[in-house]
Formats: sequence, C-alpha cells, structure tokens
Amino acid sequence: MDINEQGFLLPAPLRIFDCSANEVISFKLIQSEKDLNNEENEFAPEFTHQIFGE
Repeated sequence: MDINEQGFLLPAPLRIFDCSANEVISFKLIQSEKDLNNEENEFAPEFTHQIFGE
C-alpha cells in the first residue's frame, strides 16, 4: 500500500488512477439545448470536497 498526496492509503496498482478532482472535473451551466456544445459555459470547480468528501 502507498500513501497518496492527500494521505490516503492506496494499493500500489491503483496509484495510476489517483488524481485531483479539482483538475479533472468541470461543470457546465445549461439553459437550453444549444448550450450543450458551448464550452464558454464550462468551468472548473475551486473546491470538490463538498461533493466527494475529504
């Protein structure tokens, strides 16, 4: 077992899947169907611990 950057124990083979949620998640505000392909409505969260816990 290895300890990741956040201090959690991970089996060594799973370390390749360890990443920061702040870096890989984006949100998009959608009001109509045309907004689905509009990347200007997309933004990255500043914090994700409210969604995933710490």
